[in-house]
Amino acid sequence: MIQVTHCLQSWKIEQPTLQGARLAGLYRMLGAEYKQTSFITMDSDCPTDEPNRLWGGQVKDMFDQQKKMTEFCYRQDQRFVPEMKEILKPKEQGRTAFKEDDVILITGGTRGIGEQIAKRVVSQGVKRLVIMGGREPLPDQSLWAEALTREEESQRVEKIRHLKALNDQGVQVYYDHTALTDSEGLNLMVNKIHQQMGPITGVFHCAGIKGENPSFLKKTIQEIQAVCEQK
Repeated sequence: MIQVTHCLQSWKIEQPTLQGARLAGLYRMLGAEYKQTSFITMDSDCPTDEPNRLWGGQVKDMFDQQKKMTEFCYRQDQRFVPEMKEILKPKEQGRTAFKEDDVILITGGTRGIGEQIAKRVVSQGVKRLVIMGGREPLPDQSLWAEALTREEESQRVEKIRHLKALNDQGVQVYYDHTALTDSEGLNLMVNKIHQQMGPITGVFHCAGIKGENPSFLKKTIQEIQAVCEQK
């Protein structure tokens, strides 16, 4: 399966487009998950009024090449492929990446990658955190200590313990469970954050679910919609 996009990649062009960006991500994921099937993304700068040049030239050239690549980029009919290069680790260590008045928002910040990012940014100087943890309401911050002593171990308790640990380090933590698809609710949340903490200066989008069937081909339409809803 092949997807052809127009100027999606920034390579050798001044202004890339977002045409086909969502499907490009899907093709890359499927190609990595299902090795027995070939999924290819190809980006071209060929104008749409030159179909013969695109299909008879660049696409044909792509199929004629012998390397088993899954991503190509054509600029002025020249083929390019991505490659990884080793870079030297910067010598400068311990530099603070954030200022104390920064307000960092992390979706999915109560567990997994989001939880680790929250710990990381706090270690780098962040003192104001907005944590979005799905749609699960949690008790008021004043009741976190009591909840940890009275409630049995659960994912909910793990989330509270994580938030309280951040708060105990002197971090101002704002927890919210507004759905990411609720535009009106998100606007109200942002306005409230601006009033209480200041303008949001950084966002880490870590929200996501895998559903009962991790395999893409085994997911139902409803499960796919639930996964995509977070993004």
